[in-house]
Amino acid sequence: MKKKTIFGIIFILIIGTIVCFFLLNNKDEQNKPVNKFKEEYEKYNNVEIDNLKKEVSINNEKEIKYLNADGLKTFKTGIIFLGNAKDYNSRYVVETLLDAYDKTSVKELYYYSVDNIDEVKELAEFLSGMEYIPDVIYVKEGKFVSEVKWALEEGSIDYPQPGSQAMKELYKKYFDLFSSSIESEGCEDPDTKC
Repeated sequence: MKKKTIFGIIFILIIGTIVCFFLLNNKDEQNKPVNKFKEEYEKYNNVEIDNLKKEVSINNEKEIKYLNADGLKTFKTGIIFLGNAKDYNSRYVVETLLDAYDKTSVKELYYYSVDNIDEVKELAEFLSGMEYIPDVIYVKEGKFVSEVKWALEEGSIDYPQPGSQAMKELYKKYFDLFSSSIESEGCEDPDTKC
């Protein structure tokens, strides 16, 4: 009888340990920045924004680091995606941006959710030329280097279809921006190309 009780206790302890292990790992998975970004953008699927709906599916594996206002003020080097999950244009380009990010060796993409462009422009000198979102900028040592802006062509009411020439060109611009940031990391002189 004592053996059965001891085996029962050991069995319960092993099962309890396994359950705790899976619960803790699942909690860590849910708090990853990639998942936070995914949740933020996908929660507006099936929601009309400016009389338009844009379903997005965030499937990238690389980390997306969130910046707050203080982080933006003191930002030194990297690529920042300035957008907003409730902004149709940001939603429209996010999958193309993340596809280019995943296909380069850039380790970090920073994200700042823009609610008011005028307030954001005052946070850092490298943002002074910002006109609209989405905007993806490359900053090195606190100075603006380059950017990829995207907006629907003036007078156009139709968004380019996925796979269209316009979206391929946007992908190439994002890819080139990521690639240029990698190339310049090893340069001593910022005016030379590596």
